[in-house]
Amino acid sequence: MASAFEETFTGIVNVRPGRELFVRKVRIGRGESCHTETAPAKKILQVVFVHGTCATQAQYEYLLASVAKMSQSESKYSGIQLDCLLYDLLACGQSPMSRRYSDYARSETCQDLQALLAAHTDPNLPILFIGHSYGPTIFLYLDSKSLANVLGYVFIGSAVRTPSFSRQDGGHQIFVLPLFILRCLQKSLNKAFVKQAVHPDNIEIQQLSLDECFHNDMFMAKAYHTQSRWTTPEQAVKVIKNKPCLVIHGADDGIISITAAQELANLLKTPLHDVAMASHLVMMEQPDKVASLILDFIVDKCIT
Repeated sequence: MASAFEETFTGIVNVRPGRELFVRKVRIGRGESCHTETAPAKKILQVVFVHGTCATQAQYEYLLASVAKMSQSESKYSGIQLDCLLYDLLACGQSPMSRRYSDYARSETCQDLQALLAAHTDPNLPILFIGHSYGPTIFLYLDSKSLANVLGYVFIGSAVRTPSFSRQDGGHQIFVLPLFILRCLQKSLNKAFVKQAVHPDNIEIQQLSLDECFHNDMFMAKAYHTQSRWTTPEQAVKVIKNKPCLVIHGADDGIISITAAQELANLLKTPLHDVAMASHLVMMEQPDKVASLILDFIVDKCIT
């Protein structure tokens, strides 16, 4: 039996002139490509993962492993093949750094994703977008050509600018401080973030997240946060139209409130799936639960 989890590409890619990003491709549920009486052809879905501000594609690792395990062990998921595209935003994770402030604007990150989609996805196959936190804001501002073959959207620990959403344009006010002060404060800021972003019982995830935070350069953090522009409800409705959506949120999220998540779900006319024993990094904290929700969504709503 073929492996359900296959790395098909990993490396630094020149996505646009002067912009290099770490890109990773993973195939889950690979099977027979030809239809036979005993082995029908698998339905192929391209899944594009977009991470949040100052994060990394590695935050999806636990989720990928759970999706692969379930696709191999549960018959209701055996008919699908997921060709996954993951990447690190500029200066995040394994992507190279830029010292130009404007390189971190939302318009630039959207152009990066558009270029990745043009070069690394098949226009003849459907796409599912999965975004965490600020990630959906990036794919909701893509041009119409990039969204032409999208089947659905998954929002994890995310929100748009509804009344209960506390994040404003320009991010937290602390990021207006001079860079040298932010660097002095980095240790305290990292600890405060992890305390809010991870459920207190998830000790392993707390340490992993803290280690990840210390890899972030504060120039990059300041540049991203001060130029952040979250999606408006009007933009979300305009882009999504009648496409199916899945909203997943940690019940104890200390970064984006469960109330803001409920407002997002109401806007998209879909149920809110709140996950117990999880906070903002719900896909790391409860990967099996999140994987089950996503796979059921794919089977029931995206591939019919």
